[in-house]
Amino acid sequence: LGSAASLKLVANSMIAGVNALAAELQSAGTAAGLDAEDVFSVLSRVAPVLIPRKSGFVEHRYEPVTFALRDAVKDLRLASELFKRTGATTPLSAKTKELYEKAAESAGELDMSAISTLYERATAKRD
Repeated sequence: LGSAASLKLVANSMIAGVNALAAELQSAGTAAGLDAEDVFSVLSRVAPVLIPRKSGFVEHRYEPVTFALRDAVKDLRLASELFKRTGATTPLSAKTKELYEKAAESAGELDMSAISTLYERATAKRD
């Protein structure tokens, strides 16, 4: 891969990781009784890259699709191969890839904010 393609994989890995952590914390915050809008407001203040995906995180609406979850999986797999070839240690990226792969089994065609579906199912099982 050229340096531009490698940089794209690094950037998309970061975006995917931020979205995965946001999904987890959005779910945890609302489970703790916090208002979904308030949780998202705090998360998006820390990570503005989340703002275009608010409807996914707050309302669980994963369309329109601006970056499909399946495409995030593709980039995470390519990044994983790149990092492995270079000898880089990337355990958080590896876990992010696993989470996206799991979510893509049922929501791959939806926006990458559909990583939240992992936590919707977990919440439903507790109820």
